[in-house]
Amino acid sequence: HSRRIMSALAKYCYNELTAVGVGAVKPAGGFYIFPDFEIVRPYLQQRNAATGDKMCALILEEASVGLIAGGPSFRRPKDELTVRLCYTNFDGQSALKGSKLLGLETELKTEFLIKYCSPTVAGIQALKSWVLKASEIQS
Repeated sequence: HSRRIMSALAKYCYNELTAVGVGAVKPAGGFYIFPDFEIVRPYLQQRNAATGDKMCALILEEASVGLIAGGPSFRRPKDELTVRLCYTNFDGQSALKGSKLLGLETELKTEFLIKYCSPTVAGIQALKSWVLKASEIQS
């Protein structure tokens, strides 16, 4: 059950972020995704935030989402706009119970994630809104 919950979250994060132009490789396992926010570089340059660290600080300020810059923390270039986004911000016990109630044969859909993983879903939606706003401003 744990693996399928994390897999559903990985798929959700990937689909939602790439839908607004954020680059990412679909996670095959684990508990994080490594998205690339290159799409908003012009907006970040307008805001004097040309590094991953500065972008993360700006996202925290404007979208209330905490991220860790890919560079240099994860051996990526300092000016690369990648981040490590962990999608573990939810009540795992509650999600496990919900998954077990559904049974392994039932796919975990967005409604499940909204109900049992709402802080993660809210964070991804806040990031999507931030990217859309930044993209609009830079145009």
